[in-house]
Amino acid sequence: MLTTIRRCCSPLKEGFEKYNATFSVLMAGDGIVATEKLEKETISLVITDLRMPRMDGFALLSKIMEQI
Repeated sequence: MLTTIRRCCSPLKEGFEKYNATFSVLMAGDGIVATEKLEKETISLVITDLRMPRMDGFALLSKIMEQI
């Protein structure tokens, strides 16, 4: 899972990892960092904020859809 939502990252990460030890959570501070992580990792789920610095959530989702 990749999340770009800073204010909920820690509780979200802890919650998912508590119930599944093989589940890893990647965090990105903005859409550009998220796209870099998406290029390097196999991601099954993305949780994103729509308003972020440098690249908003709409642009991130658009970029993801281009790569599918």
